[in-house]
Amino acid sequence: MSLLILNWLVLLLALCLARITASAISTEAMETLETFYKSTGGSQWDNDAIHANHGSRDAAWNFTKLASGDYVHQSEVCDTWVGIYCNSDSEIYRLYMQGGNLQGSIPSELEVLAPSLQRLYLYDNYLTGSLPASIGSLSNMYRMYLYNNLLTGPVPDLGALTNMQRLYLYDNALTGSIPITLATLTNMERLELYSNWLTSSIPNGLSEGMTALERLYLHDNLLTGTVPLDLLEGQTSLAKLNLRDNQFSGPLPPNLHACTNLDALYLHGNRFTGPVSPSLAELSKLTVLQLRSNQLTGTIPDFSNCTALTSLFLNVNNLTGTIPTSFSIMTQLTG
Repeated sequence: MSLLILNWLVLLLALCLARITASAISTEAMETLETFYKSTGGSQWDNDAIHANHGSRDAAWNFTKLASGDYVHQSEVCDTWVGIYCNSDSEIYRLYMQGGNLQGSIPSELEVLAPSLQRLYLYDNYLTGSLPASIGSLSNMYRMYLYNNLLTGPVPDLGALTNMQRLYLYDNALTGSIPITLATLTNMERLELYSNWLTSSIPNGLSEGMTALERLYLHDNLLTGTVPLDLLEGQTSLAKLNLRDNQFSGPLPPNLHACTNLDALYLHGNRFTGPVSPSLAELSKLTVLQLRSNQLTGTIPDFSNCTALTSLFLNVNNLTGTIPTSFSIMTQLTG
């Protein structure tokens, strides 16, 4: 019996040692985390808020070192440190730090985590400075949420992030033009760059290959020029398009009717000219159509086939003619 107990104790010890070894993050990753901690004011983080936003881990980050240079808490990071989630190889694949009072800049050293990092959630903080170019090397990233910060400078080249599905950079102070390299992100589902200071025109070919695109939000910027003819080509998955409150000119995009799943279209607050195409009435799933505050001319089309339409705004334009009688039977319209 004593031999059996001894064997069980040996096995238990081996399992514990394996667990400790498996959960110990690499020293290189620890150094990157320490740089991130110092760069974003880690001593002032709101760990309770970070924990509340994303679950079980609640231990504060602690970078105490031994004389050997190793980190004392290196084996605890993946299991206990707030905001950090690791894969089975003890590599960080998710960093959830939203709403944690992060202040300062995003360090370029994050590229060290490129082989494993898939989700980066730094939104609702006070991060400043520009996005480091090295963020474009996080090749396994598929969700990057950096919105509602104080970030400045241009959108860097993210063309290598070909797994990207959702890129949220809105509510910052980013400047410059929309980089054409975003066109390589063929897995993109939601591209949201609104409420920045982006200028110039939408580059030709931006959405080429983005066949899974569901949302394109570029509103509240300083974008100019005409909307490229190819922006909406093949966008049968697109449900929401928001280009409002920019400085776009020229005609409304002529191939909007091809976006057969479109349910919300916001083009108001621009300088669009020309007629409202009757082909818009072919969008049977459309619930919201906002074309007000442009320079549109011609007559109002018959939208009676848009049976889901609940919100239609055409005011503050140069439209002429009579209001279609069919509007009287469109009882679902509320505003």
